[in-house]
Amino acid sequence: MAAFSDRRYRVITVACGAQMGKTENLFNILGHRFTDGPYVPALFIGPTEKAIRTMAKDRFTKMVNSTPVLLDRLEGGTRRTLLELFFAGVRMGFGWPSPAELASHPAGLVLIDELDRMVTDVGGEGDPVSLASARTKNYAGAKIGITSTPTLKGGSALESQYSSGTMGMWALPCVECDQYFIPKFEYLYWPKNDKGKPGKPREVIDGARLVCPHCGAMIENKHKDGMSARGKYIYHVWEGETFVEYGDDPPDNPNASFWISGICSPWMSLGEMAQQWVAADQSQNNQRRQTILNTNFGEWWAMDGDRPDQSEVMRLRDDYPPQTAPEGIQLIVMGVDVQKDGVFYCIWGFGYNSEMWKLGNGFLGGNQAYDDVWLRLTRVREIRYGDLLIGCTFIDSGYRPGDSTVVSDHAVYRYCRQHNGSCFPVKGKDVMDSPYKQSKIDVTLSGRTIKNGLRLFHVNTHYYKQFVYSRIQWPQELLDQPGRMHLDRETTEDFCRQLVSEELIIKPSGRFLWIRKDENHYLDCTVYACAAASHMGVASLGPYKAPETVQSDTAQETKRYVNAPRKGYISRDR
Repeated sequence: MAAFSDRRYRVITVACGAQMGKTENLFNILGHRFTDGPYVPALFIGPTEKAIRTMAKDRFTKMVNSTPVLLDRLEGGTRRTLLELFFAGVRMGFGWPSPAELASHPAGLVLIDELDRMVTDVGGEGDPVSLASARTKNYAGAKIGITSTPTLKGGSALESQYSSGTMGMWALPCVECDQYFIPKFEYLYWPKNDKGKPGKPREVIDGARLVCPHCGAMIENKHKDGMSARGKYIYHVWEGETFVEYGDDPPDNPNASFWISGICSPWMSLGEMAQQWVAADQSQNNQRRQTILNTNFGEWWAMDGDRPDQSEVMRLRDDYPPQTAPEGIQLIVMGVDVQKDGVFYCIWGFGYNSEMWKLGNGFLGGNQAYDDVWLRLTRVREIRYGDLLIGCTFIDSGYRPGDSTVVSDHAVYRYCRQHNGSCFPVKGKDVMDSPYKQSKIDVTLSGRTIKNGLRLFHVNTHYYKQFVYSRIQWPQELLDQPGRMHLDRETTEDFCRQLVSEELIIKPSGRFLWIRKDENHYLDCTVYACAAASHMGVASLGPYKAPETVQSDTAQETKRYVNAPRKGYISRDR
């Protein structure tokens, strides 16, 4: 509650187990706003239409009816509906993830309940948080509240929101050594027999304890409430890829994020939690195990998936230097991944049968809301590779550089307009019915599409990630055939690790999910480069023609000939 009244924070994220009062707390925030202010329109977003109608009709209505000041301010008449209420003239709306619901009304307070149960792409227009955030642009000091029970580690929108914030974790004091520790599933103990297997259900329930990681004290369930009463948040930060403790005071961050272990729940004992986990574990069913870890303990479930090993990538290094074009390359493309502190890029050459060569990669640090990063990117794009130049660049536009209230234009769009025809903004999507699609996004005031205006490409990331992995795992018996991936001799281990940084998980329902296991910037760059190659017609390239020697009247000249690429490809100086 305090974070919603703190001017330092714009986004507040809370991750915890199921049935720990997340929704009730959001309702309390609404009640506080419509009682004490600030009085701004509010929007409450639930995971599904059915869930939101049930909450609006039952739980929220009961709260209003039991609060005299809210009931007195609630307007009646035709303006009052189940999903739209007005308190003293200020709108309170309910919605769910759909373009119409999330784009209809501006709001100064947006509350999102159970984010990880929502679709990641709402009608092809973006994720729920981004769409909801767009509703708040008209209100200075607007707040966005997010709560959810965790799901899959690496594939959770909640995890991304939490990791980008202050990362406060609720800690308890040990009843013996008085040192604070963060209660987790790994510190839960239950009795085992001589064979190391769990005891009988009653033995597990009665013998469950919480182990202090500092002194090893076996803490009984009866101490849990008293420990929670003295609990506090311990905040964390990222130092590179390392998750480290920051202290009792939050770091300077406009996004506040909190995690509370389900072990702290007053409605479930240590013994009940231990027995439910033992039952799920003995079932050998990963779905049951994940459900218990997510809902009872409020922790993310780590699942192993399918991806090439880093050693497979390392073996792809050939004996050619970077920034040179080995024989066989017929077109060159670039993929760019935009981040808060700079841009990553990767340059690839393509030939017959989509054989691919890495020609260069790097990171250009700086604030992309300004020109310096983009000027340096232009210099990289102008590098010549023999007779060839980079013909097409796909630039990630999912991250908008700068504060949208300060920067009036999208820096990626602005740069692509300056280099229209050779640079295009892209947005990745997991589910599409084709490898990529393009749409014109420049329109006149009357809504007509501008001829030769900027085009936005939607890229099927699932398709191209599988394509990249297939080139890495090129069959040994086909090494003499064109089509595999080549890396220059100076390719680093970091690049190889990032190129296989995501695992493909196939759920029991048949749906797929990509789980990030490491930094994935160069994988994203390669995905965008492969999509750019598709746009340039890599599939239509014929077998490479070796250089031919031609005679002139004055001297003998050697000239390199390449297959004529599809219409629109530029392979000369510009």
